[in-house]
Amino acid sequence: MRRRTFIAAAASTALAGALPTRPAFATPGLVLRLPAPTGSHSVGTTTLQLTDRNRTDPWNNAPTRELMTTIYYPASTIRGYQLAPHLTPAAAAVFQGLDAGVLHPELPAAGVDWAATTTHSYAGAPAIPVRRPVLLYSPGGADPRTIGTVVAEDLASRGYVVVTVDHPGETSEVDFPGRPPRVIEITPEVQTIRCSTGR
Repeated sequence: MRRRTFIAAAASTALAGALPTRPAFATPGLVLRLPAPTGSHSVGTTTLQLTDRNRTDPWNNAPTRELMTTIYYPASTIRGYQLAPHLTPAAAAVFQGLDAGVLHPELPAAGVDWAATTTHSYAGAPAIPVRRPVLLYSPGGADPRTIGTVVAEDLASRGYVVVTVDHPGETSEVDFPGRPPRVIEITPEVQTIRCSTGR
């Protein structure tokens, strides 16, 4: 199937409310490991919720535009800091049924504890206090920002600051603090309009 068909199917599944609300593993699942960064720096990370009160949401017309971002950077020390999870438990629950189940058929659809994978980045570790080039990682094709974690960590270990961003409404799942994850809102009708107009 083509990617567009996967996105449309994912939207239909999400809008039908058929996705699990939390991970359901009868026994501990397989825990995947991300490849380690290859640069010389340890990596720190932080997650930021950004809100623009002067812009409406393009998908649901909410009065504000919200984004979730994760920033990776060279850390000055990692002592006393913990490795960050790859996915939050809420995002992992959606990822299991939507990303692994529909959008990425090459991923196992069952048997993986997606919430158990850790990154190689230390949450809240202090950054090395020097100016560095900043790169923006903007995923496409309905993918969440977490799909690019390995690339972001590797670049940060080589001296870059990498900002990864989700696009709520277009991303498979976005886990905003204190509320259920927002799942993709691209309906088959929207897909058809956007593909035909080239927007």
